[in-house]
Amino acid sequence: MSKMLKLFMASAVLFASALPASAVQTTAYSHANPGGYGVSKASNGTLVSQATFFRVCISSGYLNVRGSAGTSYGSVARLRNNARVRYFDYATGDDGYTWYLVGFGRGSGWVRADYLCSS
Repeated sequence: MSKMLKLFMASAVLFASALPASAVQTTAYSHANPGGYGVSKASNGTLVSQATFFRVCISSGYLNVRGSAGTSYGSVARLRNNARVRYFDYATGDDGYTWYLVGFGRGSGWVRADYLCSS
């Protein structure tokens, strides 16, 4: 490695270690999150700094994954009961419910939060 690269890497490590513990780095997920959404806050207001996973909890059939937060938006995929999804963001939908932006496989979309349970 060149001296310049080593100096740059050492500076980055020193800078990162100087950040306060309360600093939270958000991450954009590219393959499962084409919209570039970052991890921010869960609906209860707590910061999410690491990957958060949920599973689909429905009694029968499939859970529709929507193109945006609300039932007026078209379905882009369907998930079976117990399917594992990765949480990215949340919003209040046009129907007044809380919706989570989730990633699964190579897709992503919005599902109502009350159809998910902890993984």
